[in-house]
Amino acid sequence: IKKIARYQQFRAVQKTIERLKKPGNSESKGGVIWHTQGSGKSLTMVFLAQKIRRDPLLRDYKLVFLTDRTQLDGQITKTFRNAQGETVLNASSVSHLKELLAKDASDLITATIQKLQKGDTAKIQKLKEGDFGFSCLNDSDRIIVLADEAHRTQYGTLGLALKNALPNAPRIAFTGTPLMKVDKKTTTGEFGTYIDTYTIEQAVADGATCQILYEGREAKTKVTGDSLD
Repeated sequence: IKKIARYQQFRAVQKTIERLKKPGNSESKGGVIWHTQGSGKSLTMVFLAQKIRRDPLLRDYKLVFLTDRTQLDGQITKTFRNAQGETVLNASSVSHLKELLAKDASDLITATIQKLQKGDTAKIQKLKEGDFGFSCLNDSDRIIVLADEAHRTQYGTLGLALKNALPNAPRIAFTGTPLMKVDKKTTTGEFGTYIDTYTIEQAVADGATCQILYEGREAKTKVTGDSLD
């Protein structure tokens, strides 16, 4: 089966490549791709990886794809393995991810961001400051981090652990969930400005997403008697 990019996927990949190749630090090369649900973000990641591997300036970069649920991790790993020829290294544990990130090789790595903790038995919650996250594992600037559903778990402690582990890696955030004003500010503040947007309205106009109609109804009630004060 051939997979052909839809126009928002093509557009997002082109813009991302342009940003990654611009002069500047890792923060200026990062950014947010907001494509509404059902627009094929996993395949956008595959197309982006393929485009990076064909680019003379980017082809030897290490690519790290992070999600925040095991189901998403399995889905994106399977998608990569089925849609392109490169070997996909899926981190099976905290120590395995640490080993993969520290290696100076142009690998394609998939993992859950929750594996960015110091030990396999470490608890994610109620840890004292300093007990959570990696110190620097690889300070190379030839690493690209791509985070799916970036508004959920890539802030705070886990985000800090990622920055510490890969301090010079540009971070590209993908999200398909409509962001509230506070989330937009946090996501773009954490990863950088928008690279590309594909809104719900555009998806509805394309026929990719069904329109959602809301009907307001009022529940008319009246309390009588002294049973309720």
